[in-house]
Amino acid sequence: MRYWEEASKLDGDDVDILYGRLQQYVASKQEDEARSIIQKALTKKLPGKDSTMVVALLATAVSNGDESHMLSVFKAVFSLVFSDPELWATFQDGMEAAIETARKAGKINELSNLLLLQGSAEYYLRRDSIEMSATATRHLRECLELIHDWDEVASRGEERLFVKQSAVARLSILYLETAMQSNGEESEIAAERLRQLHEDDHAANDARSTLASLYMSKGQKGMARGLFRADMVEAFNILVDSDVQNDGDGFTMLRTLLCHTGDYENAQRAALLYSKMRFNTTILKELLAEEEPSITADLLMKYENYQRNPKACRPEDRPWYDLQYVWAEVSRLATELEAVDSQRAIKYRKIEQIFTKHERSHWWGFSCTNCDLPWDNDNGLHACKYCYNVGLCDACWSKLQFSEAGRAFVCSGTHDWYELPPCTMEQYLYACKDIVVMKTDDGGQEAVSASKWLGMLCEEWGLSKTDWGFE
Repeated sequence: MRYWEEASKLDGDDVDILYGRLQQYVASKQEDEARSIIQKALTKKLPGKDSTMVVALLATAVSNGDESHMLSVFKAVFSLVFSDPELWATFQDGMEAAIETARKAGKINELSNLLLLQGSAEYYLRRDSIEMSATATRHLRECLELIHDWDEVASRGEERLFVKQSAVARLSILYLETAMQSNGEESEIAAERLRQLHEDDHAANDARSTLASLYMSKGQKGMARGLFRADMVEAFNILVDSDVQNDGDGFTMLRTLLCHTGDYENAQRAALLYSKMRFNTTILKELLAEEEPSITADLLMKYENYQRNPKACRPEDRPWYDLQYVWAEVSRLATELEAVDSQRAIKYRKIEQIFTKHERSHWWGFSCTNCDLPWDNDNGLHACKYCYNVGLCDACWSKLQFSEAGRAFVCSGTHDWYELPPCTMEQYLYACKDIVVMKTDDGGQEAVSASKWLGMLCEEWGLSKTDWGFE
């Protein structure tokens, strides 16, 4: 932040500097400072252009190619401009002027980006107006049509792909909502357009997920599963390879495809195997439960001594720093022992692998798509059944249901959700041991290995569990 503040003293109107400051303010939730920049950008025109600086700020968000940063800036700008009719009118005028200028000049790249911006503004506020939903669809469709002409003129293929993915993500939801909320021909047209989005790009996660959700709403579970069969195979391949660092990717894929095929109980089980990393004495004991008792006792003593004067850090980073301390001690002891007691050194190297798996498979977890609050032992999530990888904390979910009109949001109050309650310590300890809790026929519960659970999923999906060595 200090860098951007100093840079702004040299050139306060530079778009890149303004964007850097805005993004930092939004990330640190300094709403007043962010609002000040947006208000300035709404009224100040770019030199030699009819459009305002806010258009350039939003275009910068797109060109940077980071979905999470772009989303945070979009929400900040759109919420402010739509909260005031005059600001919204100013924003609309600036966007229309920029679009018309790019259209007349034949600047395909710039025009498609601007249409993405205009369509996104209307998309995030679509629940307030049927008309706005229709215009958002029109702008995003034109954006996609123009992208086909980028091959000959684009200098940045990755930007073209990012714009396409962003447009498809928003357009998929608009088609899904229209198909589910309307009747007759209008519903069929929207459903067919959603199917066509998927046909045009089978790799587009958003289109595939929303199409599966549409099939589920019509009771067509087999068709929904058919869209994800290759993803299920890929997820299993990831989970059985030798790289523990990508297990989180496998469980995330499983959670997503299970959500969009209506299997919410198993989606929750997949999520529990990739919850946000924790670390304390109880967890350390569990991780070392099968290791040599003398080594476990020594490491517990070292950790307890360290806790009396731990490294200063943010509370949310404490588990990681605590793990790193014990991990470093294990590595140091393993190195020292290699020359004098190789067999004991091997035992410490094994513990290093345990810590590697614990960090990599539990580090990021899931968080609220709207405010980044992590899903953990204190906070649950409402996972959207329609949007691709969207979950809302209790506070954001409540705002979505009851907030004032005109607030830009990542989801819609017309959607449905399934619950991911806060992850208890018992559930986390089970996950550390790769254990999943299943319901029994008599209404009770049974703890089974993750391998056995994955084998059950194989059978449900008509796949052979022996192909992956699952129980």
